[in-house]
Amino acid sequence: MSLAVKTVFRVFPGLTVVSLLALLAINTSSVSAASEKTPFEQGIAAYNQDHFTNAAEHFSKVIQAEPNNAEAYWWRARVQFNHGKLIEARRDLAQALRLNPDLGPAYRSRGLDLARQGRYREAILDFNKALSLGVPEKDVCATRAGCFLAENRPKEAIADCNRVLQHNPNNAVAYHNRAIALHFTGHYDKALDDFNMALSINPKYVPALCERANTYSYLGKLKEAVVDATNATKYAPHDVTSWLTRAEMLYRIGDLETSMAAYDTAVRLSPSNYKPYWKRGIAEMTVGTDIEKARWDLHKAVELKPELMRDPTNRAILHEVDNDIQKAIGAWESALAIDPSDRSARERLALLYMVTGRPAKAAVELDKLLQSSNVHDTVMLLRASAAYQMGDTQRAITECNRALKITAGTGNAYMIRGTAHCQEGDLEKGLADLTEAIRLNPHNRSALGLRSRIYEYLGKSELAAADRAREISLPLPFMFAATHRITWDPNKMPRLPKNQNSASTTSSPGRAPATR
Repeated sequence: MSLAVKTVFRVFPGLTVVSLLALLAINTSSVSAASEKTPFEQGIAAYNQDHFTNAAEHFSKVIQAEPNNAEAYWWRARVQFNHGKLIEARRDLAQALRLNPDLGPAYRSRGLDLARQGRYREAILDFNKALSLGVPEKDVCATRAGCFLAENRPKEAIADCNRVLQHNPNNAVAYHNRAIALHFTGHYDKALDDFNMALSINPKYVPALCERANTYSYLGKLKEAVVDATNATKYAPHDVTSWLTRAEMLYRIGDLETSMAAYDTAVRLSPSNYKPYWKRGIAEMTVGTDIEKARWDLHKAVELKPELMRDPTNRAILHEVDNDIQKAIGAWESALAIDPSDRSARERLALLYMVTGRPAKAAVELDKLLQSSNVHDTVMLLRASAAYQMGDTQRAITECNRALKITAGTGNAYMIRGTAHCQEGDLEKGLADLTEAIRLNPHNRSALGLRSRIYEYLGKSELAAADRAREISLPLPFMFAATHRITWDPNKMPRLPKNQNSASTTSSPGRAPATR
Protein backbone atom coordinates (compact mmCIF):
# COMPACT_ATOMS: atom_id res chain seq x y z
CA MET A 1 0.00 0.00 0.00
CA SER A 2 1.39 3.42 -1.00
CA LEU A 3 2.32 6.11 1.52
CA ALA A 4 -0.45 8.41 0.18
CA VAL A 5 -3.15 5.78 0.69
CA LYS A 6 -1.82 4.95 4.19
CA THR A 7 -2.03 8.66 5.04
CA VAL A 8 -5.69 8.81 3.90
CA PHE A 9 -6.61 5.86 6.13
CA ARG A 10 -4.72 7.45 9.04
CA VAL A 11 -6.64 10.77 8.67
CA PHE A 12 -9.98 9.04 8.04
CA PRO A 13 -9.81 5.87 10.21
CA GLY A 14 -13.39 4.82 9.36
CA LEU A 15 -12.76 4.85 5.63
CA THR A 16 -12.79 1.41 3.97
CA VAL A 17 -11.06 0.41 0.78
CA VAL A 18 -14.42 0.09 -0.99
CA SER A 19 -15.44 3.61 0.08
CA LEU A 20 -12.14 5.03 -1.10
CA LEU A 21 -12.51 3.41 -4.52
CA ALA A 22 -16.07 4.74 -4.84
CA LEU A 23 -14.90 8.25 -3.98
CA LEU A 24 -12.13 8.10 -6.56
CA ALA A 25 -14.62 6.89 -9.17
CA ILE A 26 -16.92 9.87 -8.52
CA ASN A 27 -14.08 12.39 -8.85
CA THR A 28 -12.84 10.73 -12.02
CA SER A 29 -16.29 10.84 -13.59
CA SER A 30 -16.71 14.58 -12.78
CA VAL A 31 -13.35 15.39 -14.37
CA SER A 32 -14.33 13.31 -17.39
CA ALA A 33 -17.66 15.15 -17.64
CA ALA A 34 -15.88 18.52 -17.56
CA SER A 35 -13.47 17.46 -20.26
CA GLU A 36 -16.40 16.26 -22.40
CA LYS A 37 -17.87 19.81 -22.83
CA THR A 38 -18.30 20.70 -26.48
CA PRO A 39 -16.34 23.65 -27.94
CA PHE A 40 -19.65 25.55 -28.13
CA GLU A 41 -20.31 25.02 -24.40
CA GLN A 42 -16.72 25.91 -23.56
CA GLY A 43 -17.09 29.13 -25.59
CA ILE A 44 -20.22 30.16 -23.66
CA ALA A 45 -18.53 29.37 -20.35
CA ALA A 46 -15.47 31.44 -21.30
CA TYR A 47 -17.69 34.34 -22.44
CA ASN A 48 -19.63 34.32 -19.16
CA GLN A 49 -16.31 34.53 -17.30
CA ASP A 50 -15.16 37.46 -19.50
CA HIS A 51 -12.42 35.31 -21.07
CA PHE A 52 -13.16 36.72 -24.50
CA THR A 53 -10.02 35.56 -26.30
CA ASN A 54 -10.64 31.94 -25.28
CA ALA A 55 -14.32 32.31 -26.13
CA ALA A 56 -13.49 33.53 -29.66
CA GLU A 57 -11.17 30.56 -30.20
CA HIS A 58 -13.86 28.07 -29.14
CA PHE A 59 -16.55 29.61 -31.35
CA SER A 60 -14.14 29.72 -34.31
CA LYS A 61 -13.60 25.96 -33.86
CA VAL A 62 -17.35 25.45 -33.93
CA ILE A 63 -17.73 27.56 -37.09
CA GLN A 64 -14.87 25.69 -38.76
CA ALA A 65 -16.57 22.38 -38.02
CA GLU A 66 -20.13 23.64 -38.61
CA PRO A 67 -20.07 26.57 -41.10
CA ASN A 68 -23.90 26.83 -41.01
CA ASN A 69 -24.17 27.21 -37.23
CA ALA A 70 -25.95 30.61 -36.91
CA GLU A 71 -25.72 30.66 -33.10
CA ALA A 72 -21.95 30.24 -33.20
CA TYR A 73 -21.65 33.25 -35.48
CA TRP A 74 -23.92 35.26 -33.15
CA TRP A 75 -21.90 34.32 -30.08
CA ARG A 76 -18.63 35.16 -31.82
CA ALA A 77 -20.12 38.51 -32.84
CA ARG A 78 -20.86 39.25 -29.17
CA VAL A 79 -17.23 38.44 -28.33
CA GLN A 80 -15.99 40.75 -31.11
CA PHE A 81 -18.21 43.61 -29.88
CA ASN A 82 -16.67 43.22 -26.41
CA HIS A 83 -13.20 43.35 -27.98
CA GLY A 84 -14.09 46.51 -29.90
CA LYS A 85 -13.71 44.69 -33.23
CA LEU A 86 -16.81 46.27 -34.76
CA ILE A 87 -16.23 45.34 -38.41
CA GLU A 88 -15.70 41.65 -37.59
CA ALA A 89 -18.63 41.65 -35.17
CA ARG A 90 -21.02 43.15 -37.73
CA ARG A 91 -19.86 40.67 -40.35
CA ASP A 92 -20.51 37.73 -38.00
CA LEU A 93 -23.90 39.15 -37.01
CA ALA A 94 -24.96 39.55 -40.63
CA GLN A 95 -23.92 35.95 -41.35
CA ALA A 96 -25.88 34.70 -38.32
CA LEU A 97 -29.06 36.38 -39.61
CA ARG A 98 -28.48 35.12 -43.15
CA LEU A 99 -28.24 31.57 -41.82
CA ASN A 100 -31.22 31.96 -39.47
CA PRO A 101 -33.56 34.96 -40.10
CA ASP A 102 -35.56 33.97 -37.00
CA LEU A 103 -32.68 34.23 -34.51
CA GLY A 104 -34.27 36.72 -32.09
CA PRO A 105 -31.18 37.43 -29.90
CA ALA A 106 -29.21 38.41 -33.02
CA TYR A 107 -31.77 41.13 -33.79
CA ARG A 108 -31.34 42.40 -30.23
CA SER A 109 -27.54 42.51 -30.67
CA ARG A 110 -27.87 44.35 -33.98
CA GLY A 111 -30.33 46.77 -32.38
CA LEU A 112 -27.81 47.55 -29.64
CA ASP A 113 -25.13 48.21 -32.25
CA LEU A 114 -27.42 50.46 -34.30
CA ALA A 115 -28.37 52.41 -31.17
CA ARG A 116 -24.69 52.99 -30.39
CA GLN A 117 -24.31 54.41 -33.90
CA GLY A 118 -27.23 56.78 -33.37
CA ARG A 119 -29.41 54.93 -35.90
CA TYR A 120 -32.35 54.83 -33.50
CA ARG A 121 -35.20 54.18 -35.92
CA GLU A 122 -33.45 51.12 -37.34
CA ALA A 123 -32.58 49.98 -33.83
CA ILE A 124 -36.23 50.21 -32.77
CA LEU A 125 -37.23 48.00 -35.72
CA ASP A 126 -34.67 45.37 -34.70
CA PHE A 127 -35.80 45.47 -31.07
CA ASN A 128 -39.41 45.02 -32.22
CA LYS A 129 -38.36 42.01 -34.29
CA ALA A 130 -36.46 40.53 -31.34
CA LEU A 131 -39.55 40.83 -29.12
CA SER A 132 -41.75 39.22 -31.79
CA LEU A 133 -39.32 36.27 -31.89
CA GLY A 134 -39.56 35.66 -28.14
CA VAL A 135 -36.68 37.67 -26.66
CA PRO A 136 -37.82 38.67 -23.13
CA GLU A 137 -39.02 42.28 -22.59
CA LYS A 138 -36.51 42.77 -19.79
CA ASP A 139 -33.66 42.23 -22.27
CA VAL A 140 -34.96 44.70 -24.85
CA CYS A 141 -37.22 47.41 -23.45
CA ALA A 142 -34.66 49.36 -21.40
CA THR A 143 -32.54 50.07 -24.46
CA ARG A 144 -35.52 50.56 -26.76
CA ALA A 145 -36.77 53.20 -24.31
CA GLY A 146 -33.52 55.11 -24.87
CA CYS A 147 -34.10 54.95 -28.63
CA PHE A 148 -37.65 56.21 -28.22
CA LEU A 149 -36.24 59.15 -26.24
CA ALA A 150 -33.76 59.94 -28.99
CA GLU A 151 -36.66 59.93 -31.47
CA ASN A 152 -38.73 62.30 -29.27
CA ARG A 153 -41.27 59.61 -28.41
CA PRO A 154 -41.43 60.01 -24.60
CA LYS A 155 -44.75 58.23 -24.03
CA GLU A 156 -43.46 55.04 -25.64
CA ALA A 157 -40.23 55.39 -23.66
CA ILE A 158 -42.18 55.61 -20.40
CA ALA A 159 -44.23 52.52 -21.34
CA ASP A 160 -41.04 50.53 -22.03
CA CYS A 161 -39.47 51.60 -18.75
CA ASN A 162 -42.61 50.57 -16.88
CA ARG A 163 -42.34 47.09 -18.46
CA VAL A 164 -38.72 46.76 -17.39
CA LEU A 165 -39.44 47.88 -13.82
CA GLN A 166 -42.23 45.31 -13.52
CA HIS A 167 -39.61 42.61 -14.10
CA ASN A 168 -36.83 44.32 -12.15
CA PRO A 169 -37.69 47.17 -9.73
CA ASN A 170 -33.95 47.78 -9.17
CA ASN A 171 -33.09 48.62 -12.77
CA ALA A 172 -31.28 51.96 -12.57
CA VAL A 173 -31.23 52.40 -16.36
CA ALA A 174 -35.03 52.13 -16.55
CA TYR A 175 -35.49 54.75 -13.83
CA HIS A 176 -32.97 56.98 -15.61
CA ASN A 177 -34.67 56.70 -19.01
CA ARG A 178 -38.14 57.19 -17.55
CA ALA A 179 -36.89 60.27 -15.72
CA ILE A 180 -35.60 61.76 -18.99
CA ALA A 181 -38.98 61.11 -20.63
CA LEU A 182 -40.81 62.72 -17.70
CA HIS A 183 -38.52 65.74 -17.88
CA PHE A 184 -39.15 65.97 -21.62
CA THR A 185 -42.91 66.11 -21.02
CA GLY A 186 -42.52 68.81 -18.34
CA HIS A 187 -43.05 66.60 -15.27
CA TYR A 188 -39.90 67.81 -13.54
CA ASP A 189 -40.80 66.77 -9.99
CA LYS A 190 -41.62 63.21 -11.09
CA ALA A 191 -38.45 63.14 -13.16
CA LEU A 192 -36.45 64.14 -10.09
CA ASP A 193 -38.00 61.26 -8.12
CA ASP A 194 -36.91 58.77 -10.79
CA PHE A 195 -33.38 60.19 -11.00
CA ASN A 196 -33.17 59.88 -7.22
CA MET A 197 -34.22 56.23 -7.47
CA ALA A 198 -31.61 55.52 -10.16
CA LEU A 199 -28.88 57.14 -8.07
CA SER A 200 -29.95 55.35 -4.90
CA ILE A 201 -29.31 52.11 -6.79
CA ASN A 202 -26.04 53.36 -8.31
CA PRO A 203 -24.69 56.57 -6.69
CA LYS A 204 -21.95 56.87 -9.34
CA TYR A 205 -24.31 56.56 -12.32
CA VAL A 206 -22.84 59.46 -14.31
CA PRO A 207 -25.58 59.87 -16.97
CA ALA A 208 -28.18 60.12 -14.19
CA LEU A 209 -26.08 62.76 -12.39
CA CYS A 210 -25.85 64.83 -15.56
CA GLU A 211 -29.55 64.58 -16.35
CA ARG A 212 -30.58 65.24 -12.74
CA ALA A 213 -28.46 68.40 -12.85
CA ASN A 214 -30.48 69.51 -15.85
CA THR A 215 -33.76 68.82 -14.04
CA TYR A 216 -32.52 70.65 -10.95
CA SER A 217 -31.78 73.67 -13.12
CA TYR A 218 -35.34 73.66 -14.49
CA LEU A 219 -36.63 73.57 -10.92
CA GLY A 220 -34.42 76.53 -10.00
CA LYS A 221 -32.17 74.40 -7.77
CA LEU A 222 -28.93 75.57 -9.33
CA LYS A 223 -26.64 74.81 -6.40
CA GLU A 224 -27.76 71.18 -6.45
CA ALA A 225 -27.31 71.14 -10.23
CA VAL A 226 -23.70 72.31 -9.94
CA VAL A 227 -22.98 69.68 -7.26
CA ASP A 228 -24.34 66.89 -9.50
CA ALA A 229 -22.40 68.10 -12.54
CA THR A 230 -19.21 68.43 -10.51
CA ASN A 231 -19.61 64.89 -9.15
CA ALA A 232 -20.13 63.63 -12.69
CA THR A 233 -16.74 65.05 -13.76
CA LYS A 234 -15.20 63.60 -10.60
CA TYR A 235 -16.47 60.08 -11.31
CA ALA A 236 -15.87 60.30 -15.07
CA PRO A 237 -13.07 62.83 -15.67
CA HIS A 238 -12.80 61.87 -19.35
CA ASP A 239 -16.52 62.01 -20.11
CA VAL A 240 -17.37 64.88 -22.46
CA THR A 241 -21.05 65.04 -21.48
CA SER A 242 -20.12 65.49 -17.82
CA TRP A 243 -17.93 68.49 -18.64
CA LEU A 244 -20.54 70.02 -20.91
CA THR A 245 -23.16 69.68 -18.18
CA ARG A 246 -20.81 71.24 -15.63
CA ALA A 247 -20.06 74.11 -18.02
CA GLU A 248 -23.75 74.81 -18.56
CA MET A 249 -24.61 74.74 -14.85
CA LEU A 250 -21.71 77.04 -13.98
CA TYR A 251 -22.86 79.42 -16.69
CA ARG A 252 -26.37 79.39 -15.20
CA ILE A 253 -25.09 80.54 -11.81
CA GLY A 254 -23.03 83.29 -13.43
CA ASP A 255 -19.56 81.74 -13.07
CA LEU A 256 -18.61 82.56 -16.66
CA GLU A 257 -14.86 82.08 -16.36
CA THR A 258 -15.04 78.59 -14.86
CA SER A 259 -17.86 77.70 -17.24
CA MET A 260 -15.76 78.54 -20.31
CA ALA A 261 -12.83 76.56 -18.85
CA ALA A 262 -15.14 73.52 -18.56
CA TYR A 263 -16.25 73.96 -22.20
CA ASP A 264 -12.57 74.13 -23.20
CA THR A 265 -11.91 70.86 -21.34
CA ALA A 266 -14.73 69.17 -23.24
CA VAL A 267 -13.25 70.32 -26.56
CA ARG A 268 -9.77 69.05 -25.57
CA LEU A 269 -11.18 65.67 -24.55
CA SER A 270 -12.93 65.14 -27.87
CA PRO A 271 -11.62 67.44 -30.61
CA SER A 272 -13.38 65.47 -33.35
CA ASN A 273 -16.76 65.54 -31.59
CA TYR A 274 -19.11 68.25 -32.87
CA LYS A 275 -21.03 68.65 -29.60
CA PRO A 276 -18.42 70.50 -27.46
CA TYR A 277 -17.90 73.05 -30.25
CA TRP A 278 -21.64 73.52 -30.69
CA LYS A 279 -22.33 73.95 -26.97
CA ARG A 280 -19.35 76.26 -26.43
CA GLY A 281 -20.36 78.32 -29.45
CA ILE A 282 -23.87 78.85 -28.09
CA ALA A 283 -22.46 79.86 -24.70
CA GLU A 284 -20.03 82.31 -26.31
CA MET A 285 -22.82 83.72 -28.43
CA THR A 286 -24.98 84.22 -25.35
CA VAL A 287 -22.24 86.00 -23.42
CA GLY A 288 -21.55 88.08 -26.50
CA THR A 289 -17.97 89.08 -25.69
CA ASP A 290 -16.25 87.07 -28.46
CA ILE A 291 -18.68 86.58 -31.30
CA GLU A 292 -15.98 85.61 -33.80
CA LYS A 293 -15.00 82.69 -31.58
CA ALA A 294 -18.65 81.70 -31.25
CA ARG A 295 -19.07 81.80 -35.01
CA TRP A 296 -15.94 79.69 -35.52
CA ASP A 297 -17.09 77.09 -32.98
CA LEU A 298 -20.58 76.73 -34.46
CA HIS A 299 -19.32 76.45 -38.03
CA LYS A 300 -16.71 73.91 -36.87
CA ALA A 301 -19.51 71.83 -35.35
CA VAL A 302 -21.42 71.89 -38.66
CA GLU A 303 -18.22 70.94 -40.51
CA LEU A 304 -17.88 67.89 -38.25
CA LYS A 305 -21.58 67.01 -38.51
CA PRO A 306 -23.22 68.55 -41.62
CA GLU A 307 -26.58 66.91 -40.86
CA LEU A 308 -27.01 69.43 -38.01
CA MET A 309 -28.38 71.80 -40.64
CA ARG A 310 -31.36 69.54 -41.33
CA ASP A 311 -32.90 70.70 -38.06
CA PRO A 312 -34.58 74.14 -38.27
CA THR A 313 -33.54 74.79 -34.67
CA ASN A 314 -29.86 74.45 -35.57
CA ARG A 315 -30.32 76.51 -38.72
CA ALA A 316 -31.85 79.25 -36.60
CA ILE A 317 -28.86 79.28 -34.25
CA LEU A 318 -26.43 79.51 -37.16
CA HIS A 319 -28.44 82.34 -38.73
CA GLU A 320 -28.27 84.15 -35.39
CA VAL A 321 -24.51 83.88 -35.06
CA ASP A 322 -24.19 85.06 -38.68
CA ASN A 323 -26.42 88.02 -37.70
CA ASP A 324 -29.11 87.14 -40.25
CA ILE A 325 -31.98 87.88 -37.87
CA GLN A 326 -34.90 87.60 -40.27
CA LYS A 327 -33.81 84.14 -41.45
CA ALA A 328 -33.33 83.13 -37.82
CA ILE A 329 -36.88 84.24 -36.96
CA GLY A 330 -38.20 82.24 -39.91
CA ALA A 331 -36.29 79.15 -38.80
CA TRP A 332 -37.58 79.40 -35.22
CA GLU A 333 -41.14 79.82 -36.51
CA SER A 334 -40.63 76.69 -38.62
CA ALA A 335 -39.38 74.79 -35.56
CA LEU A 336 -42.49 75.80 -33.61
CA ALA A 337 -44.75 74.79 -36.50
CA ILE A 338 -43.21 71.30 -36.30
CA ASP A 339 -43.39 71.12 -32.50
CA PRO A 340 -45.50 73.81 -30.75
CA SER A 341 -44.42 72.41 -27.36
CA ASP A 342 -40.74 73.25 -28.01
CA ARG A 343 -40.10 75.64 -25.13
CA SER A 344 -36.55 76.48 -26.22
CA ALA A 345 -37.70 77.49 -29.71
CA ARG A 346 -40.44 79.72 -28.29
CA GLU A 347 -37.97 81.34 -25.89
CA ARG A 348 -35.49 82.04 -28.68
CA LEU A 349 -38.22 83.43 -30.94
CA ALA A 350 -39.30 85.79 -28.16
CA LEU A 351 -35.68 86.81 -27.73
CA LEU A 352 -35.40 87.72 -31.41
CA TYR A 353 -38.60 89.71 -31.25
CA MET A 354 -36.97 91.66 -28.41
CA VAL A 355 -33.81 92.23 -30.41
CA THR A 356 -35.78 93.54 -33.38
CA GLY A 357 -37.74 95.97 -31.21
CA ARG A 358 -41.03 94.06 -30.97
CA PRO A 359 -41.53 93.64 -27.20
CA ALA A 360 -45.32 93.17 -27.53
CA LYS A 361 -44.88 90.14 -29.81
CA ALA A 362 -42.20 88.82 -27.47
CA ALA A 363 -44.56 89.21 -24.51
CA VAL A 364 -47.20 87.05 -26.23
CA GLU A 365 -44.73 84.17 -26.66
CA LEU A 366 -43.28 84.58 -23.17
CA ASP A 367 -46.70 84.60 -21.51
CA LYS A 368 -47.34 81.18 -23.09
CA LEU A 369 -44.17 79.91 -21.43
CA LEU A 370 -45.03 81.52 -18.09
CA GLN A 371 -48.24 79.47 -17.91
CA SER A 372 -46.10 76.42 -17.13
CA SER A 373 -45.63 75.40 -13.50
CA ASN A 374 -41.85 75.29 -13.96
CA VAL A 375 -40.33 78.32 -15.65
CA HIS A 376 -36.68 79.12 -16.36
CA ASP A 377 -35.41 82.37 -14.87
CA THR A 378 -34.32 83.44 -18.37
CA VAL A 379 -37.99 83.49 -19.45
CA MET A 380 -38.83 85.71 -16.49
CA LEU A 381 -35.99 88.08 -17.39
CA LEU A 382 -37.08 88.32 -21.01
CA ARG A 383 -40.62 89.07 -19.85
CA ALA A 384 -39.27 91.71 -17.45
CA SER A 385 -37.34 93.30 -20.29
CA ALA A 386 -40.40 93.26 -22.54
CA ALA A 387 -42.55 94.79 -19.79
CA TYR A 388 -40.01 97.55 -19.21
CA GLN A 389 -39.79 98.38 -22.90
CA MET A 390 -43.60 98.54 -23.00
CA GLY A 391 -43.56 101.02 -20.07
CA ASP A 392 -44.72 98.61 -17.35
CA THR A 393 -41.97 99.08 -14.74
CA GLN A 394 -43.90 97.31 -12.00
CA ARG A 395 -44.28 94.13 -14.08
CA ALA A 396 -40.57 94.35 -14.88
CA ILE A 397 -39.67 94.53 -11.18
CA THR A 398 -42.05 91.66 -10.34
CA GLU A 399 -40.54 89.34 -12.96
CA CYS A 400 -36.99 90.24 -11.84
CA ASN A 401 -37.91 89.42 -8.25
CA ARG A 402 -39.22 86.03 -9.39
CA ALA A 403 -36.02 85.36 -11.31
CA LEU A 404 -33.83 86.35 -8.37
CA LYS A 405 -35.57 83.78 -6.18
CA ILE A 406 -34.04 81.20 -8.51
CA THR A 407 -30.58 82.68 -9.12
CA ALA A 408 -28.65 85.92 -9.49
CA GLY A 409 -27.19 84.43 -12.66
CA THR A 410 -25.15 86.81 -14.77
CA GLY A 411 -26.66 89.90 -13.15
CA ASN A 412 -29.25 90.83 -15.78
CA ALA A 413 -32.08 90.63 -13.24
CA TYR A 414 -30.35 93.27 -11.12
CA MET A 415 -29.70 95.40 -14.20
CA ILE A 416 -33.32 95.38 -15.37
CA ARG A 417 -34.73 95.86 -11.87
CA GLY A 418 -32.24 98.62 -11.12
CA THR A 419 -33.18 100.49 -14.27
CA ALA A 420 -36.87 100.09 -13.47
CA HIS A 421 -36.30 101.50 -9.97
CA CYS A 422 -34.46 104.45 -11.49
CA GLN A 423 -37.26 105.03 -13.98
CA GLU A 424 -39.67 105.12 -11.06
CA GLY A 425 -37.45 107.73 -9.39
CA ASP A 426 -35.82 105.53 -6.73
CA LEU A 427 -32.20 106.11 -7.70
CA GLU A 428 -30.80 104.68 -4.47
CA LYS A 429 -32.31 101.24 -5.10
CA GLY A 430 -31.50 101.54 -8.77
CA LEU A 431 -27.82 102.25 -8.21
CA ALA A 432 -27.53 99.41 -5.70
CA ASP A 433 -28.99 96.96 -8.23
CA LEU A 434 -26.81 98.18 -11.10
CA THR A 435 -23.72 97.91 -8.91
CA GLU A 436 -24.62 94.32 -8.02
CA ALA A 437 -25.16 93.52 -11.71
CA ILE A 438 -21.65 94.80 -12.48
CA ARG A 439 -20.16 92.87 -9.56
CA LEU A 440 -21.67 89.65 -10.87
CA ASN A 441 -20.54 90.35 -14.42
CA PRO A 442 -17.80 93.00 -14.77
CA HIS A 443 -18.19 92.72 -18.57
CA ASN A 444 -21.82 93.86 -18.49
CA ARG A 445 -21.43 96.79 -20.87
CA SER A 446 -25.11 97.76 -20.66
CA ALA A 447 -25.08 97.97 -16.83
CA LEU A 448 -21.92 100.10 -16.88
CA GLY A 449 -23.46 102.46 -19.42
CA LEU A 450 -26.67 102.79 -17.41
CA ARG A 451 -24.82 103.43 -14.14
CA SER A 452 -22.61 106.07 -15.77
CA ARG A 453 -25.74 107.94 -16.85
CA ILE A 454 -27.22 107.75 -13.36
CA TYR A 455 -23.96 109.07 -11.89
CA GLU A 456 -23.88 111.85 -14.47
CA TYR A 457 -27.47 112.76 -13.64
CA LEU A 458 -26.52 112.94 -9.95
CA GLY A 459 -23.53 115.15 -10.74
CA LYS A 460 -20.95 112.47 -9.84
CA SER A 461 -18.78 113.20 -12.85
CA GLU A 462 -15.70 111.21 -11.84
CA LEU A 463 -17.69 108.04 -11.19
CA ALA A 464 -19.61 108.56 -14.41
CA ALA A 465 -16.38 108.98 -16.38
CA ALA A 466 -14.86 105.84 -14.84
CA ASP A 467 -17.89 103.73 -15.79
CA ARG A 468 -17.96 105.23 -19.26
CA ALA A 469 -14.28 104.39 -19.79
CA ARG A 470 -14.88 100.78 -18.75
CA GLU A 471 -17.95 100.60 -20.99
CA ILE A 472 -16.02 101.84 -24.03
CA SER A 473 -13.17 99.39 -23.39
CA LEU A 474 -15.52 96.41 -23.68
CA PRO A 475 -16.61 94.93 -27.02
CA LEU A 476 -20.07 95.79 -28.29
CA PRO A 477 -22.55 93.15 -27.12
CA PHE A 478 -23.81 90.69 -29.65
CA MET A 479 -27.50 90.08 -30.22
CA PHE A 480 -28.06 87.77 -27.23
CA ALA A 481 -26.28 90.01 -24.75
CA ALA A 482 -28.05 93.02 -26.29
CA THR A 483 -31.50 91.53 -25.63
CA HIS A 484 -31.86 93.54 -22.43
CA ARG A 485 -30.99 96.86 -24.06
CA ILE A 486 -32.73 98.85 -21.36
CA THR A 487 -32.76 102.64 -21.65
CA TRP A 488 -33.35 105.13 -18.87
CA ASP A 489 -35.09 108.46 -19.45
CA PRO A 490 -35.09 110.72 -16.37
CA ASN A 491 -37.57 113.03 -18.10
CA LYS A 492 -40.18 110.28 -17.70
CA MET A 493 -39.64 109.79 -13.96
CA PRO A 494 -42.96 110.34 -12.14
CA ARG A 495 -41.31 112.35 -9.34
CA LEU A 496 -37.99 113.74 -8.18
CA PRO A 497 -35.57 111.04 -7.04
CA LYS A 498 -36.08 110.04 -3.41
CA ASN A 499 -32.34 110.32 -2.73
CA GLN A 500 -31.50 113.38 -4.85
CA ASN A 501 -28.44 115.01 -3.27
CA SER A 502 -27.07 118.53 -3.40
CA ALA A 503 -24.76 117.69 -6.26
CA SER A 504 -27.68 116.77 -8.47
CA THR A 505 -29.38 120.14 -7.95
CA THR A 506 -26.48 121.86 -9.66
CA SER A 507 -26.52 119.50 -12.60
CA SER A 508 -29.93 120.52 -13.98
CA PRO A 509 -31.92 117.35 -13.21
CA GLY A 510 -34.56 118.18 -15.79
CA ARG A 511 -32.01 117.93 -18.61
CA ALA A 512 -31.01 114.34 -19.20
CA PRO A 513 -27.95 113.00 -20.91
CA ALA A 514 -28.54 111.17 -24.19
CA THR A 515 -30.11 107.76 -23.68
CA ARG A 516 -29.39 104.66 -25.65
